[in-house]
Amino acid sequence: MLSELRSEREGHADDDAGDAGLDALVERFWRALPARERTRILSGSDAWCLPVPVLRGYLDGLIAVAEGKRAEAPRREARRALADFARCLESEEEKARRAVASGLLEMRDVLERVWPCPQLADLGRRVVAALHREVSPGIANLLEQLTESLARLALARVSAAKSNRFSRKSTGLPPNPMTCVSPL
Repeated sequence: MLSELRSEREGHADDDAGDAGLDALVERFWRALPARERTRILSGSDAWCLPVPVLRGYLDGLIAVAEGKRAEAPRREARRALADFARCLESEEEKARRAVASGLLEMRDVLERVWPCPQLADLGRRVVAALHREVSPGIANLLEQLTESLARLALARVSAAKSNRFSRKSTGLPPNPMTCVSPL
């Protein structure tokens, strides 16, 4: 069914209204899949096929549970899913690399909530390596923007961690062991 949707989408590339309707149909298809099937697809080389709004919903749900229950397992699962999605930057398919680069840019706010941490420690290196290999100017531009976003986020986290350490030292509190900062 997915291949039929893809061929239908490519046949109507010039039709914006048809494309919007087809996007809604594709999203409905993915949302109708059982969660375990989406998780299985996310862990493979076709993770890039998952529409960003569906992936965002999945990640937001996991993060909300983690934040609400102060549980780390759902947050780890969100990081794993994001890492699996980002791994598709290494794909030979231009379409896959473009989808992942633009998807990660689109989900900057989600990245802010889960990165940097050990499960995503290589995300920055993976993005920079993909930028170095990229031959398509459009995808390279997306990767440049993503690299800049990750660098800003890393700098903000380091700055916040230093500020937190300074304020804890000045109040006599021990450093927060839960602070998760890793280099880009």
